[in-house]
Amino acid sequence: MHWSATLILSACFLGYLFIGAAVFSALESDNEDGVRGNVRQFKDIWLGNHTCVSDDDLEQLITAVITAYSNGVSPRQNATSPSNWDFSSSFFFSGTVVTTIGYGHISPTTRGGQVFCIFFAFIGIPLCGILLSDLGSRMGKQARRLEDRIGEWKHAAKYPRITRLAYLFLIIGVGTLFFITFPSFIFSAVEGWTYRESWYYSFITLLTVGFGDYVMGINEDINYPTVYKWCGYAWIFIGLAYVALVINMVSDLFTKWGKKLDEKAKKKDEIPEENGNTAETEEKKMKDDAEVELTHVDELENNHNMDSTNL
Repeated sequence: MHWSATLILSACFLGYLFIGAAVFSALESDNEDGVRGNVRQFKDIWLGNHTCVSDDDLEQLITAVITAYSNGVSPRQNATSPSNWDFSSSFFFSGTVVTTIGYGHISPTTRGGQVFCIFFAFIGIPLCGILLSDLGSRMGKQARRLEDRIGEWKHAAKYPRITRLAYLFLIIGVGTLFFITFPSFIFSAVEGWTYRESWYYSFITLLTVGFGDYVMGINEDINYPTVYKWCGYAWIFIGLAYVALVINMVSDLFTKWGKKLDEKAKKKDEIPEENGNTAETEEKKMKDDAEVELTHVDELENNHNMDSTNL
């Protein structure tokens, strides 16, 4: 990629980050201030109603609750609540590690678990990447067949850009329907989330952002069917392969755009060189003409001298 294209791409990326920072700050900062104020007010009211509890004792309780949540344990759980580290939950955690989603709702806290997680991720992430790449390539073959069929449309050759965009929107639309819309209905019905929250969770998961604010299958008040969790695991894996396919398609578009910028930049660089070469050629031609003219003058003088001698 030409340096000018790299600079433009870098500027666009930084500008995108600045826009994101401004929007998130504008949308979330007021809500954060409101929550912080409500917590302080609740603490003051609670301490006023429970004078036998000191401020330090309350802080210790809050710290214990935060520590429990950071380890994936709800303080409301009882002895009959499901474990965060049974086989099904551990399988789900392993999947979030190798797919780099990393929700963060649970994490290993023992020394052995943390060391094993490092080696497990070191081997599992490349292995998962190879498998997702293979699945994505297989999806890509089917997508190219669809593109060929669209290319058989009688007006496709006349409008190649419109045909390409139609193909891209069709792939994204069908994928969104199967991997976002339908699963979001299921999450909303089973988890009790709003449809907006379900869409948010689906996008955040399949883009491997995985904040951990919404995670399927961990609500202690819901008795989940076993098939629900395993279908959710399959949805994540196949959905990631689809997202990889779409990202590759979008990357190809940006790559083609970058190549066009390179070609334009090269043409601009060649124009001054051609002008410089033209100037050098004209200068050389003028010198050659001057030398020819001087030679002609010398010949005339010699002939004149010879004629004078003969006389």
